[in-house]
Amino acid sequence: MYILIRRIFVLVNCLVLALTVVACASLEQKPMQAGSNETASLPSSNRISSIGGRTTLTLYFRNDNYIPDNPDSKPVIPVTRTVPQEKLTARATLQALITGPEQRERNESAAGPVINNKGLQIDDIYIKNKICVIHLSSPHHLPLYDYKNQTVAQAETVFTQSLVRSLAETVQVEAVWLFQNGDPWQGNTVDWLCPLAPPGGGINYTLYFYEEIADDYSPSLKAGNLKPVQIRLISSGVTGTTECSFNKIIELLSKDYDEAHRAPLSDGVHVLDYTLHDHLLTINLVGSSPDSSQSARVFAKALVYTFTELPEIDALLVTREGQVWSDGNIRWEYPFCRDDFEEKK
Repeated sequence: MYILIRRIFVLVNCLVLALTVVACASLEQKPMQAGSNETASLPSSNRISSIGGRTTLTLYFRNDNYIPDNPDSKPVIPVTRTVPQEKLTARATLQALITGPEQRERNESAAGPVINNKGLQIDDIYIKNKICVIHLSSPHHLPLYDYKNQTVAQAETVFTQSLVRSLAETVQVEAVWLFQNGDPWQGNTVDWLCPLAPPGGGINYTLYFYEEIADDYSPSLKAGNLKPVQIRLISSGVTGTTECSFNKIIELLSKDYDEAHRAPLSDGVHVLDYTLHDHLLTINLVGSSPDSSQSARVFAKALVYTFTELPEIDALLVTREGQVWSDGNIRWEYPFCRDDFEEKK
């Protein structure tokens, strides 16, 4: 009987020791800081994102409490949602904007919709060179949400800021380029003729300048011998036609970048207008012509190479004050693409 009681006592001690070891191991895995409690030890939203494969989606919707005369009041406001990591895509972000704010976001943040989703369809959306290209089709000329007592200019501002800021913050793009029914979206005050970046943000463009070579018979000179230069253009937040970055690109190409990168365009050349349809960019210029056949080739090749670096542009047609560019050195009667300047083997 004594032996039986001793064995039971030893067994109980072993069991207590085992439980103590397990508890200590658990404490080593999850150390508690001084002053912490059970609630404080719960994972934060950031830890949920990293642990559970979830992340934060930021969307900019209309501010229903917006006061135009108050400089501290903003036309769009951000709302955040926690979504699975695989849902953090440009298409999912755009679809969320089209669907509109959730009821909770309407109640808590006074967030309102910005896009009229009636008959609206996403035909394509992709990212190239940090530019998010969106193709929408819709029977409506403007896919804007119609608010009472809201001017068209206000609706366009809300729509543009919502799209650009939501996509720029969510999928880390620098700019957005919107097309509707095949053409760049244009409103009364906003022209999406070129990619738009958030105010203060920038877009990297690759411009092609001309490298001078002393030997006039050099094969590389005959080919145009262009040198690419990456230039970052900062957005002013103004979205009118004259502020489009294409105007700035033409201006930069008409001046020497440095001694090693000469201007392929004549000084003073500038843009009158331009159109983009079916991957063909037509630029209507005004200014002096190239002074030789060699300069004319450099002029044409630099423009074609510069603008076809962008998504949605495969070919370029340049006119002069609305007429065919013809000056004795070049006749730009048909669109040129990069293949037209490749050396034939």
